[in-house]
Amino acid sequence: MKTILLSVTILILTIVANAQTVTDKMYADYENINIEFAGFGNSTFDVIQNPYSTGINTSDSVGVVHSGNQTWSGLWANTSETIKFTNTNTFKIKVYSPIITTFNLKIEDQNDQGTYHEVESTNTVINQWEEIEFDFSGVPTDLYNKFVLFFAYNDTIDTTFYFDDLFLDVVEADTLPAQPIDTMYADYENTDITFAGYGNCTFEKVTNPHITGINTSNNVGLVHSGNETWSGMWANTSHTIMFENNNVIRMKIYSPIITAFNIKIEQQGNSSVSDSVTTSNTTINEWEILEFDFSNSTTNVYNKFIMSFDFNGTTDTTFYFDDLFLDVDTTTNNSIHFIDKMTFISVYPNPTTDYINFDIKTLNKNATVVIYSSNGKKLLTKSIKNGVNQINISNFRNGLYFLQIEDGNRSFSSKIIKE
Repeated sequence: MKTILLSVTILILTIVANAQTVTDKMYADYENINIEFAGFGNSTFDVIQNPYSTGINTSDSVGVVHSGNQTWSGLWANTSETIKFTNTNTFKIKVYSPIITTFNLKIEDQNDQGTYHEVESTNTVINQWEEIEFDFSGVPTDLYNKFVLFFAYNDTIDTTFYFDDLFLDVVEADTLPAQPIDTMYADYENTDITFAGYGNCTFEKVTNPHITGINTSNNVGLVHSGNETWSGMWANTSHTIMFENNNVIRMKIYSPIITAFNIKIEQQGNSSVSDSVTTSNTTINEWEILEFDFSNSTTNVYNKFIMSFDFNGTTDTTFYFDDLFLDVDTTTNNSIHFIDKMTFISVYPNPTTDYINFDIKTLNKNATVVIYSSNGKKLLTKSIKNGVNQINISNFRNGLYFLQIEDGNRSFSSKIIKE
């Protein structure tokens, strides 16, 4: 009979201030915690003495399953609580298999079989213990409370497998640096906000006519500024603006003139509760990032944007804008710091299918870039230089990654999406 070993353990990562606390949640190690699976499609389950106490699994007891003779044969078991994903969504399973085959791990809502997510994985060695991974990136937390396991998935040969230690892996405290989280209000790729104009100001979403420099995104916002000093546009937000360590709102601008831009944040239904900041661009006919410093503003109060282009001007001018977001400040976190605003780093294209480019100036010597997986594994480290640097990630799996640039006591971090 053919045998395979399987193991599940859950680790829950909690980040408090600058510390990370790891709490293990074991579902089945068959030493201290058992989970009793029920079979279907002629699949059966039992707990027995480990017949292959070697390599990475020397535990005394394991689960054994006869895989059944149906393509849909498998095992299922309810969990006592919903699966809580945190910084990582990767389940790992140790397997001991006499064949190269496909394994499927499905998580479900006990009360609704239509609410589920499943991932397939394949072993790479036979007749020795191996740990395989199931990446559930992007799956909601606190929703699923049932495991469904398939061995030799879609195969009809009744085979015997051994398994043990099924677990949700977690980022170790010294693996994944603390990641800043920006609040993106409008990038016109994944997040849109539709503005309404007044004073003859108009807004629309268009194809980016100037795919150059720091903005190579496909879509941007177009604004005709209007011909009144008070012309502008407004949009409500779905949530109040949550200022944390930083109160800087940033936006990319493409302007044909040097002029003033104003962002006003307001409380919906009460225009007297507001704050506004004015800034000016420094270049024309190229993309530039403007900063609006709301350092004196109160958090969790404002839920409306009012924006004026060519503020107090009366000439109807065409502007383009993109990536309106609340930037984070991590200067209170010892793990990571943003490089000063005069050293802005452009990361493009993002999302990408193969290469990531980043353009940076005034780097110190011995600067490096590190790419981490979504579950905190360090995948790549490379020395970098001033100017344009390029990294090939074409062999990475599709999903979310983190890029971090270390430059002495300064750091820059960015999310990367591989498609």
